[in-house]
Amino acid sequence: MGTADLGDMLVCPSTMMPLHPANPMELGVVRDLSGRPDLEAALVRGDGLVAYPVEGGIPVMLKEAALDLRRKGNTP
Repeated sequence: MGTADLGDMLVCPSTMMPLHPANPMELGVVRDLSGRPDLEAALVRGDGLVAYPVEGGIPVMLKEAALDLRRKGNTP
């Protein structure tokens, strides 16, 4: 099961909004905000304001792990 499959099944734990796999631009923002240029993937909330990192193929769906994409001033 790939990240795309997981994105179809998972929702944001805070809002219950659907998630989608980060596109290249969104992943770049997530990498910058997390300080992890090697981050393999992320799942982005439907409104594009929050992302959850994927580590070792496993989404980190903790509220504490959520990255606010607005901090960059660039809402995907």
